[in-house]
Amino acid sequence: MSRILIVDDDFSVRYMLNFMLRRSGFDVDEAQDGAEAVRKAIKNSYDAAMLTTFDSLTAQAGTELTLRDLLPDVLVAGEAAGELTNSGARLLDPTGRLRPGAPMCPPEGDAGTGMVATNSIAPRTGNVSAGTSIFAMVVLEKKLDRVHHQLDLVTTPVGDLVAMVHCNNGASELDAWVDLFAEAAQSVGSPADKATIFETLVRSALHGATDCDGLMSYNYLSGEPITGLAEGRPLVLRTPGSTLNLANFMRAQLYATLATLRIGMDVLQREEHVSLDRMFAHGGLFTTKGVAQRFLAAAIKTPVSVGDVAAEGGAWGVALLAAYVTQRATGQGLADFLNTQVFANANLESVDPSPDDIAGFDAYIERYVAAASHSGPSGSSITGRGRSRRSTRAQICGASAMLTGRIQPSSIRPANTSAKEAFRMLPRAGTRRAKASPAATARHIVPAIQNRVGTRS
Repeated sequence: MSRILIVDDDFSVRYMLNFMLRRSGFDVDEAQDGAEAVRKAIKNSYDAAMLTTFDSLTAQAGTELTLRDLLPDVLVAGEAAGELTNSGARLLDPTGRLRPGAPMCPPEGDAGTGMVATNSIAPRTGNVSAGTSIFAMVVLEKKLDRVHHQLDLVTTPVGDLVAMVHCNNGASELDAWVDLFAEAAQSVGSPADKATIFETLVRSALHGATDCDGLMSYNYLSGEPITGLAEGRPLVLRTPGSTLNLANFMRAQLYATLATLRIGMDVLQREEHVSLDRMFAHGGLFTTKGVAQRFLAAAIKTPVSVGDVAAEGGAWGVALLAAYVTQRATGQGLADFLNTQVFANANLESVDPSPDDIAGFDAYIERYVAAASHSGPSGSSITGRGRSRRSTRAQICGASAMLTGRIQPSSIRPANTSAKEAFRMLPRAGTRRAKASPAATARHIVPAIQNRVGTRS
């Protein structure tokens, strides 16, 4: 199906053209000015500069290749992507109850359907999903200034640019500690189901110090590209003067689950100056109300909402995209469709970041980054391999000093630092013209388009 973009600053002209072109079988979009038209045209195509760069590189390698010729046409949300055929209906339902003719929406992967399922497709919004891994997707208002290894780029189903912060390590290490506490309860004759133990432990974190009072945890069961670690090294650190209690310990574990995500989000929020109005959080980490949600709000300094709208995940998201093809009003965008027809009565609970939690998480993450960056005589980080015992002593000593805030990242000495030397590093105490009527404009334009593109019935 051919797609027409109507560009006019007069709503009545756009409406009339939209109506007549749709009746003629065209798929139609609208823009009220040139800038909006350019944005929508770019959304519905590939990045021209990147295509040109690729073709230039292949030409230098002696290959005559035009990448655009190899790529499929781009379909955005709302466009028809075909219909269910007779053979397709029989394949899906041999009983014959499923009838052919159902409209198909453009396919989407987990990223796109997740955005729709959480109503996070408008610029300045995003969603965080926490499970075995943890990731955030943020809908951007503009292109990023440069490439960052911490970020991946995708788009919403309507073509808006999205920055993704994906961390390999999520809540698995937290889950391992829950299992340990469950085993301890079992061994003393007080067994409880895992869900109860999880909620009890997680809720205890609310009573911990906002900076975890000298405790710190790394949840790296596997390598973590964002922080440059090739393989996992789960680790718990604390200073001799720290308060080792359940509340501080569990708060440190929950902070660790969010820490790497925070590092990636800092690239967006501090370096790229990306603004966020709200984030939606979903996944098992957020099932205990008001805990991980509150800590996430502090970590990214943004209101965080949770609810049951994403319970069905990607399947629900793609079902909404299919509904959008057939049920949207003329000219209605996906964001408006979701807000007015799907999520208008959704039960969401939002938490704003508190100043105390923000200050506590900031102090925690500063020590977290500093300790992870500290290197010993071999030049390897605290989580590296093949160190001598002397090297490990020096690194742990330096990490502990950073944990207490007595060493700032700028004070780190990356090489040739013994345990004794590490201790020494501690600082001491216009005109208008007449316009034709919208109907007259449409009567002249629509036949011209039909002659150019071909009439659709």
